[in-house]
Amino acid sequence: MLTGRIILLFLSIALQVTAAICAFRLIPLTKRRAAWLFISSAVFLMACRRAVTLLGIFVPAHGKLLRWTAAEGIALAISGLVLAGVLLIARVFREKLRVEEELETANSHLERVNSVLQAIRDVNQLIVRERDLNKLVDEACHILAETRAYRLVWIGFTQEDSPRVVPVGHAGYEEGYLSKINATWDDSERGEDAIATAVTTRQPLVVRDIAHDPRFASCREEALKRGYVSSATLPLVVGERVCGTLSVYAGTSDVFDDDEVDLLKEMAGDVAFAIQSIEDEEARTRAEKEAWVSDRRFRALMEGAPVGILISSPDGSVMDVNAAALRMLGYDSKGDFLKVPTSHHYFEEEDRERFHELLGSGPVRDFEVRLRRKDGTVFWVSIASVAQAEEDGAVRFIKSFQDISERKRAEEQLKLFSQAVDGSADAMVMVDLDGKFTYVNRAYSDMFGYSREKLAGKNLSFCHPGQEQNLEEAMKATAEGSWTGELTSRRSDGQLLQIAVSSSRVVDGRGNPVALMASVRDMTELKRHESQLRQAQKMEAVGTLAGGIAHDFNNLLVPILGFAELALAGVPEGSKAREDVTQVLKAGGRAKDLAAQILAFSRQEEAERKPVQLAPIIKEALKLLVAALPSTIEIRQNIGPDTRAVNADPTQIHQILMNLCTNAERAMPGGGVLEVSLENVELDEERAVAIEGLRAGSYVRLTVSDTGCGMDEETLKRVFDPFFTTRDPGEGTGMGLSVVHGVVESHEGAITVDSELHRGTTFDVYLPAVESIAEDAPETRERVHGGSESILFVDDEAPIAEMGSETLTRLGYRVTTRTSSVEALELFRFKPGAFDLVITDQTMPNMSGADLARELLQIRPDIPILLCTGFSRAVTSESARALGMRELVMKPIVGAELGRTVRRVLDETSDEEG
Repeated sequence: MLTGRIILLFLSIALQVTAAICAFRLIPLTKRRAAWLFISSAVFLMACRRAVTLLGIFVPAHGKLLRWTAAEGIALAISGLVLAGVLLIARVFREKLRVEEELETANSHLERVNSVLQAIRDVNQLIVRERDLNKLVDEACHILAETRAYRLVWIGFTQEDSPRVVPVGHAGYEEGYLSKINATWDDSERGEDAIATAVTTRQPLVVRDIAHDPRFASCREEALKRGYVSSATLPLVVGERVCGTLSVYAGTSDVFDDDEVDLLKEMAGDVAFAIQSIEDEEARTRAEKEAWVSDRRFRALMEGAPVGILISSPDGSVMDVNAAALRMLGYDSKGDFLKVPTSHHYFEEEDRERFHELLGSGPVRDFEVRLRRKDGTVFWVSIASVAQAEEDGAVRFIKSFQDISERKRAEEQLKLFSQAVDGSADAMVMVDLDGKFTYVNRAYSDMFGYSREKLAGKNLSFCHPGQEQNLEEAMKATAEGSWTGELTSRRSDGQLLQIAVSSSRVVDGRGNPVALMASVRDMTELKRHESQLRQAQKMEAVGTLAGGIAHDFNNLLVPILGFAELALAGVPEGSKAREDVTQVLKAGGRAKDLAAQILAFSRQEEAERKPVQLAPIIKEALKLLVAALPSTIEIRQNIGPDTRAVNADPTQIHQILMNLCTNAERAMPGGGVLEVSLENVELDEERAVAIEGLRAGSYVRLTVSDTGCGMDEETLKRVFDPFFTTRDPGEGTGMGLSVVHGVVESHEGAITVDSELHRGTTFDVYLPAVESIAEDAPETRERVHGGSESILFVDDEAPIAEMGSETLTRLGYRVTTRTSSVEALELFRFKPGAFDLVITDQTMPNMSGADLARELLQIRPDIPILLCTGFSRAVTSESARALGMRELVMKPIVGAELGRTVRRVLDETSDEEG
């Protein structure tokens, strides 16, 4: 019994579930409606089942199973009936929904088609009334977007010079989309593309799923950001070319069916036709305007032209003539001119025939001929003519002619001028603005040794090699007005010339420069004389400078020698320190001699010359060089043991060797061999003539050679010039070899040089030999006597004042020092009787030593004064004594010499007073 009840229960539930499933499949209900239907059916069935079960109350008790079975059977039957009813209702409802859906689809399609047709109608009306292409395109986009409610509509035009489609108008939601995409019909780099496909295939392209369609890959990201789901791209075809594209974007994927695409294609055709029409109309308008402007321009050009213009037929009939031609030929009106045959205007019939012969061969340029005016006067013209074919096939000759009478007269004058210039003794040259020769006269040709044909068309640098920058500056200055200066030139035979140039520009009638004219003078000989004079002036200036250097040099030597002597007095005999101080004194002595030599060079005093042996001087100098030169330079010496004596100043000989060796060291920066030789030579007449400045006789030759870089020919020519140097700025004065040359010549000798690039240099110094050598007097050391007198020592250099005070104090004197001449004068005024001697420097600020001496002598005429100077042109020994001073002493005066001089002056003063 229980099993039967369970089976019936499951059958009932199965029928109910089956009914619900069938209803769900047959009726496209929403989830909410399906749930209510299922619940309602279940409740209804359960209620029926319960009601039937209750009927079992009226069945007898012994029939309980029968009663239950009957109730379940009735419930099952009702469930079956309900299932059948649900299936029937579901079928009817589904059919109704299908009919309604088809009707809605048809209405929606009809509505879309109508909206597109409405847009096409509005666009066609727009095409009829709008002639501005940009406005037409932009408003067409708005009509289509607003009428059809597309998300974005835009139209772009293709470009002739690039494969791009440039947006011209758009409507809808754009938000910068068009500026970010790369609209192009060149798909070589980006692969398949909607724009490229539409342009190249000339067919519409529909993309219904932008998110996945590969033809929209290049613009997909930007499109999806703006909610574009589908699109249609239609080419705008004008004749045989695609002038642009119409692109439409929608927010759903069910928009672009075949009918709508066909209508959009029709609209694209209408827009393309409108574009073609507007472009044709604009081209026609532009052509008409250009023709009108061209005609106006031609008439204005013809009437405003300063030259005569004449238009004629092949038979010579004049068809048109401008005002300039009428004025030129002396006619008042065009009518009067047309009455006269053109042959009448030619002065000679042969000229007319020759002109027409040339005209038959092609265009004529610069045909010069004489014409006759109306009044019979003749003038020169230059004619140009060209043939022009008209649209009707007729040929017209356009002739222009210009009055060149003034030019002809100018050419005649220029010819006469050219003859005069060509016969001038001054060199004359004319170049164009690029520096190319256009004219040279005979004198210029002779000066440089080139024929005129050789110079024709050449640049100025041809005669002035290496002067390009100077030439450029000269030409620039000349083009702005005029230029005067000097240049270095080279003749055809290689000889260098120094020339003076005076140039000016040649201008046309409007003041514009057209050429440059210059007169040229050969200044080579004059420059040679000027160079000699300049060298003499330089040496005089160097002498003045040397005197000033000697003054400062002597001021430096005074404390050096003075304190060295003081130090020597306190150092025990035989000590190393004494030897060192002695070496300082020796070097100071050479420096003192050098200062004396500088003074001799500055012509303040003559250097003392005497017969000397050169070997000891050379060896001493080489000892110094061994310590001074770098170890990479090997010094070799070949000093003859029996070299003869020469009449010379030892200090100057020392200077010659040092300068030559220093130059050799500079020539061997990486090391090498320096060789010094000294030997006797005999020069006969032939060898003496080969060495400028020497005569036959006996000489001592000093040779200095190196294995350095050597010199080229140009450097050799200037090696002894003052201030000439091949060193970098700041590394040399260019005076070393010029001083050597001057010293050798002052010794009546000569110096030669032999050098070659990369093969070293050799200098030979020839000095005349003498027969005997003076014996040096034995050196005697006079004992220095001191005293107890009071001395006023004045010098603006504190070390000198200190040294003088120390030296004289050690000799027993009472010394008062002052470094200011003004302070010394005040002290003397305050205590004029406190001093027995005054020692003062000459060159001091505020008041010189000579001026101080005058003031002191006015206060106390008997005061002895010693005036010290290293160099002075203002004071000499004679002028110092004339002023009342006892003595003029040349610096450096130190130690024993200072003590002996002071003692002598004091003793002489004492003797005079006694």
